[in-house]
Amino acid sequence: GHIIDIFCNTFPLDQGESFSEFLAKKGTYITMLNNIPSFKDKKLLELKNSSRVIEYFENLEALTPKVKGYEDFANSNALFIYNKQDIKLDPKIQANSMYVELSDKEMKELGDRSYCINNNKIHTRGVFITRIKDWGGSRLVCADIPSYFIQVFKKLGLQKYSYVTNAFNRKEFVDNLGVLIEDHNLRDRLNSDQDIKRKLRYKYFKKVTANEFVRAIKGKKPRILRGGALIDIQLLM
Repeated sequence: GHIIDIFCNTFPLDQGESFSEFLAKKGTYITMLNNIPSFKDKKLLELKNSSRVIEYFENLEALTPKVKGYEDFANSNALFIYNKQDIKLDPKIQANSMYVELSDKEMKELGDRSYCINNNKIHTRGVFITRIKDWGGSRLVCADIPSYFIQVFKKLGLQKYSYVTNAFNRKEFVDNLGVLIEDHNLRDRLNSDQDIKRKLRYKYFKKVTANEFVRAIKGKKPRILRGGALIDIQLLM
């Protein structure tokens, strides 16, 4: 990691531990997001590849003002998709919704992000993107978003450089890599931002891991930790 200036992630099978080791030292990388939807409908493919953010809730009918984070979604310009017939939607959500005849698996591919609502809280189910879009801050209201992620957002704002660190085809990969090679100021900013993320992330997981270790000692069932890492406390028992 110390001698690499730009980490070019491999594709179609990307790197794991070596990429993590690099991000522990620097933050300038480029990776291929080779997400190809399984559905073939041309109009839906055009919609998927448009600039419109598409949100899929497994139970969209549950997205009401009672749900924490409702306003963030209802006031966004996102398109909400659903595949259930005869359901009653909140008026604000209905105004920006579209019924689609796809399977649940295909709905998760059409949606840029997938969610489920449980006990009036929004939980993430997955991400499937084919281009960089203006996400806004709606993803920060999910119940399973770790606190360090919110701190990163407050310190750095939305990711301004994701358009150059991600590519969706070979041409984009080469073009974006060229930008990273030429612009050393951009590389410095990416490395600096990653350093901030790294420190906040370490502080967060150090605290959470300690708490979960104490839970395990007391015989309590360990919880799954989200946010880019899975800490299996059961391995310590």
